[in-house]
Amino acid sequence: MHADRPIEPAAASPARALPRRAVAMDSRDNVANALEPLEAGDRIDVFGRPVAACTAVPLGHKVAIRNIPAGAAVVKYGQPIGHARSDIEEGEHVHAHNVASLFTDWLSSQTGQADRS
Repeated sequence: MHADRPIEPAAASPARALPRRAVAMDSRDNVANALEPLEAGDRIDVFGRPVAACTAVPLGHKVAIRNIPAGAAVVKYGQPIGHARSDIEEGEHVHAHNVASLFTDWLSSQTGQADRS
């Protein structure tokens, strides 16, 4: 929160709609990175399409910009970075609690190979 802005009670704060509150880099992305903390009800614009946050999303974390079914790839920068552990709703915080990382899968496969040597 900025010191030069008055603090309003949460109940009195309307949902905000500001440009560039989140960024996605590729049209294949189904997540965007929050450029500031988002609260449930906050609206972001990604690729000219409005998305409402349905949960709080911390600064730098990912927010789903479309529904992601369980097992589907989570795509950032046009590349899969993991897969959804469960259905992820548009506007939901996307992080380790609902995404299985492809790095973890890769690391497990490498550890398994090393153990076989």
